[in-house]
Amino acid sequence: MNPDDTLAISDLFNTDFEWLNPHEKYITERIAAIALIEKQIESSASTPQSHLKLSLIRLAHPSVVEDLLVALDKYQTSEDISELISSGTIGLMHYQDQTNMVDEMDRLLRSMVSLDDNGENYLTNRAPTPDLNPIELIQAIAAELATELSRERTEAENSLFYSGRLSRCVMFDIHWSFFNETMHSRSHFDDEVFRSHLTAHNAGSWDPERVAILGQKIRIEDPSCSRQFQSCVQLSADNGAWFSHGELLFKLHNLMVGICPKLGDRTYFDGLALVEQDGISPPMYRVNLGG
Repeated sequence: MNPDDTLAISDLFNTDFEWLNPHEKYITERIAAIALIEKQIESSASTPQSHLKLSLIRLAHPSVVEDLLVALDKYQTSEDISELISSGTIGLMHYQDQTNMVDEMDRLLRSMVSLDDNGENYLTNRAPTPDLNPIELIQAIAAELATELSRERTEAENSLFYSGRLSRCVMFDIHWSFFNETMHSRSHFDDEVFRSHLTAHNAGSWDPERVAILGQKIRIEDPSCSRQFQSCVQLSADNGAWFSHGELLFKLHNLMVGICPKLGDRTYFDGLALVEQDGISPPMYRVNLGG
């Protein structure tokens, strides 16, 4: 691999923003780093690790994931490694380790996207582990983030269960834009939402397994109708007890397929808002939409 194809860690920081307040500087540095890598991807120097770096920095500041960025600089493309194997420079075991890195990075990125702050606070405060090789480092961080995710899921479920109240605002930080095409596979849909979050700056969380609403049934107000008609559609939880984020957004998407042509540009999902709860009928939620 040509040394010019890699992106140095020092290149990810811009020192021209010292006049900004700390938060603005933090965000501006991230946007500058994203722009720098996007420029590289568009050039002839585009490499697999540059795409992985781009996903990382879209979720967290480069200083937070610096050790992961260093690890990715040691990653080589399958084509490069195949040539090294044929020449006898490296063995098959090393090739397998390198090709496994993409799978491990996918696991790590999915955990980051699922966490409330994309794991940034945890990654900022984690103790460095300099003795691990690149793939071991990625595996270790992915495992640590999975533990954090399990804790967050439990806390979210307990908060809903013990409060005894319905959520008034649901999934307000999920990035999704409805389009006029039915999705038949939940796993494929979850992947599409995951990828949409990787393209967003300062993305919210996307954890399809997290509890969204405790309840067997809900009603969804039809956003294409005048509010005076109170047209609605009823949704039922698959497990008969509660809706997960993934199940709820999947059902909302397929519900919106027939409505999208009536909405014009207002297809950007902006969460659900509770609009009616009488204790007799299932609670009614409104789909908030933006352009």
